[in-house]
Amino acid sequence: MAGGSGSRLRPLTCDLPKPMVPMVNRPVMSYAINILRDLGVEDVGVTLQYLPEKIQYYYEDGKDYGLNLSYYVENSPLGTAGSVKNTNNFLQDTFIVISGDALTDFDLQPAIDFHREQGALATLVLTKVSVPLEYGVVITDSEKRITKFLEKPGWGEVFSDTVNTGIYILEPEILQYIPNNSFFDFSKDLFPLLLEKELGLYGYNLNGFWCDIGDLDQYRHAQYRLLSGETRWDIKPGREIKPGIWLGDDCVVEAGSTLIPPVVIGSNSYISREAEIGPYSVIGEGVHIGPESSIRHSIVWPEAKINKGAAIRGAVIGRGVDAGPRVRVFEGAAIGNKVRLHAKAAVHSNVLVWPEKEIIESQVLTENLVWGNLVRERNLLTLEQGVALGRAYANLWKKTASSMVLSCGFGHLAYQMLQNAVSLGIQASGIVVNRIFNVPLPVARYYSRRLKLPAIHLGIGEDGEVEPQFLNEMGVTIGNARRRKLSQLQRSQEFVEVPLNNWSDSRQTEVDYDQYTLEISSSCQKAAVGSTIALSGPQFFFWNKRFEDLGHQLIYRENRQGIITAIQNGEADLGAEVGLNGERLIMLNEQGVGVKHETILTLLLEIVLFHNKGGSVVAPVTIVDAVERLGQKWHAEVLKSKVDSAVSWAAITSDFVDKSQPWLKQRDVWGDAYAQLLYICDYLAIQGRGLASLIEQLPLGHRLEKNISCPWEVKGQVVRKLLEAYPSNLVDTTDGVKVLRPDGWVLAIPNLTHPEYRILAEGASQEIARSLTGELEEKVSEILTQ
Repeated sequence: MAGGSGSRLRPLTCDLPKPMVPMVNRPVMSYAINILRDLGVEDVGVTLQYLPEKIQYYYEDGKDYGLNLSYYVENSPLGTAGSVKNTNNFLQDTFIVISGDALTDFDLQPAIDFHREQGALATLVLTKVSVPLEYGVVITDSEKRITKFLEKPGWGEVFSDTVNTGIYILEPEILQYIPNNSFFDFSKDLFPLLLEKELGLYGYNLNGFWCDIGDLDQYRHAQYRLLSGETRWDIKPGREIKPGIWLGDDCVVEAGSTLIPPVVIGSNSYISREAEIGPYSVIGEGVHIGPESSIRHSIVWPEAKINKGAAIRGAVIGRGVDAGPRVRVFEGAAIGNKVRLHAKAAVHSNVLVWPEKEIIESQVLTENLVWGNLVRERNLLTLEQGVALGRAYANLWKKTASSMVLSCGFGHLAYQMLQNAVSLGIQASGIVVNRIFNVPLPVARYYSRRLKLPAIHLGIGEDGEVEPQFLNEMGVTIGNARRRKLSQLQRSQEFVEVPLNNWSDSRQTEVDYDQYTLEISSSCQKAAVGSTIALSGPQFFFWNKRFEDLGHQLIYRENRQGIITAIQNGEADLGAEVGLNGERLIMLNEQGVGVKHETILTLLLEIVLFHNKGGSVVAPVTIVDAVERLGQKWHAEVLKSKVDSAVSWAAITSDFVDKSQPWLKQRDVWGDAYAQLLYICDYLAIQGRGLASLIEQLPLGHRLEKNISCPWEVKGQVVRKLLEAYPSNLVDTTDGVKVLRPDGWVLAIPNLTHPEYRILAEGASQEIARSLTGELEEKVSEILTQ
């Protein structure tokens, strides 16, 4: 059973299912897998519910772990017994149920033998604990039949120190007592029922190591127990260089550093001089520990960076955390993944910091940080603001829509909680909410268009914060006029009040991923020779089957270096990086060289023109020149648009463009990275060429790009001064200021989310592009210094 969300382990499990939480540098689920493998089990069904793709991606088919794994994903929670019933067809003989977060070294064979000797319907594996309050307490008679069972008693109800470990040996006949597609729990529902009916419910005591990791304290102390050698397994990774000190492969421990046993250092970690690690500390893989830093009784997850002079005491530090110089984190604190703590920041005891937060220099954090950051106010969205946002957007559509789509991307619990808040605001405005969970933005656009309903999608911004997207009934980002009205409503909160009895309800909309992928990729053909693509980014597994059906294969890697390695080793033909919301695609060619996003967009428009044998396409000003040259080749019309997605989407979904594209719609590939990747693979197969070769034949000039810092308050002044500096017949103002030259062009376009200008140039040669870039950069610099 691996469906647990581990709510009491947050913030560590905000974006990680509980069975994947590392225990001494390996997922806790791996310990349960070892138990089953040691018993000679070959086939294992894994029940999944929360973030299932994380477990599927890590363990795949189980062959590397000596097992055959089959996965059973619940669309909605079914409870412990209900999730097992969901695997009905898999269970044909006596079977073992074990939690994916079980941490034990029990030898289960005696319990299995006892179960068979008794002809039992169900045998619970029991053990003794000193404090049984968090477990199911059990009493058995002299024949080991269970006579009394009580789940999580208070001290006044405790009648035994023998508890249910959550490991069961069961017969398939037990499934008839579990209802179909209903929430049903072993301890609260099934076992009391079997006890009442006297249907052979037995308990078998085992001694050995057994530890629950229900909350953060138990999580830390479980690792302390493993480090102390309380288990019969040799679970320490790497080699023991001294008693109680284990190092993984390729570790660097500089002279002058101190390792105090017991301590485990993961592979590829770097321990700087004068750093002190241990006792009772676990350092993950790829961690960098700076000089003069000190870590005791703490767990540091992979890829974290602990800078000079930092002190970590009895805490858990998540994956990719960047703890700046002289940072202090105290006992019981837990820092979520990818948090950045600036220099001299301090996190007090038992304080929790949710993932991807940022804490300003010298800030002392004395309470949990769940929403926003302690470094800037941008994109801060509280629950109260979520309700107000829902009401504001509902008021925009009140006269024309009685229903609305509300979706959220793949993220931690905070995103779902914010979805609840936004939903309440919409419902209180009298509009029905169609809720969709855990979908990327392209799927949200598709369902908005399919249902002909406006939508809000709570996606993930590049900085990890909530980034709402507001869509009209065509799935198109709303334009400036509606955005201004929405901002005005959010500020004024002048909402139309709706009586309580006119508030609307919320209903869940199920996503038909097969229909989605089939419809989007309907113009693709099955490739005789397909591509294998190494991919990093969000893993939308519903695309995997469609790629396979068309002769291609996706293999997932953690980062760009992993992609390059896969290409160099001959494991993959191409590489791809997908943005957090599933819209943006960057590719790596057959040599592992990155291809810019805008080059990919140009290639995609070539593919749209190829499938439609002409027609019309929409190109933003950053690529319009190259696309116009393609338009001449295909006798097609090219419409120029701003880079702003709202403007380009409005043009792409217009009737004029839509009707000119009878086969492949630009709208279907423009904002969907996986669809783009599939059509590129399809085109490679059709043309019988490699990606590098296809890009070479595109009519692209030599391009350069750079960013220039520019305060928000002078961005408008920069545009005005640039327009004054050049003759009007040499300037295109479709978006920003584009200066046209006989041998190329240069564009200055304001960044919508950062205080800077983006400068792009294209010329007949690299030298010309560099000259054009320098010319405009100098002009902007002059304006800023005036």
